[in-house]
Amino acid sequence: MVYVVRNTFRQTLNLVSSRLHNAFVRPKFLKMHKPYVLLCMLFCFSLVSAQQESFDYFTPPEDASEAEILEILDSLQQKLTHDYYKNNYVDVLKYGDLGFKLAERIKNLEWEVEIAKYTGSALVKMKDTLRAQKTFTESLQKAQIINDSTLIADAFNNLGNLNNEIGTDEKAIEYYNEAVKIYKAKQNITRVFVLNFNLSGISIESMYFSSTFTCLLDFSTFF
Repeated sequence: MVYVVRNTFRQTLNLVSSRLHNAFVRPKFLKMHKPYVLLCMLFCFSLVSAQQESFDYFTPPEDASEAEILEILDSLQQKLTHDYYKNNYVDVLKYGDLGFKLAERIKNLEWEVEIAKYTGSALVKMKDTLRAQKTFTESLQKAQIINDSTLIADAFNNLGNLNNEIGTDEKAIEYYNEAVKIYKAKQNITRVFVLNFNLSGISIESMYFSSTFTCLLDFSTFF
């Protein structure tokens, strides 16, 4: 346990894994020290479970390679997804900030945009609309720089969600329509359906009945 305190979870996990490997390639050792091996296996399982709660686990050493940082970002995205759907928005911001710094460290705009989806959405849920607006706007600009149409559409969608949340319906419709254009071009039927559903809801609430009719016609084109 002292080793865990003084080192990262990743290092500790590697140490325990190596001990288990040595045990299994040496049957005599395994037979003599079976309780020790079982304890190591239990400890290893505990570490894997604890990694999701450990800020240290997602903090790479200074000499970490780009590949190692990308691996951490992939794991971090899973945690952000888990925390967001558990309504743990404070941790989304905490770990999102770490992820953003890691993406900046390897100059990866795509990951910066991905992380912003979570932090911006958490800010919307926390009613911090100014910061959410800034996050999504910067995300859109970065997506446009790397010319990734899917990320651009996602950014427009997030800006639409924000404006829908705060009641600025005309802006929400504008952003949603921009996203729909891109999703249609990419034949992403699911996203088009969801966005047209959102547009229909806004149109009905705002008495934009002509817009509602247009959205419903859009639904029919996919059936």
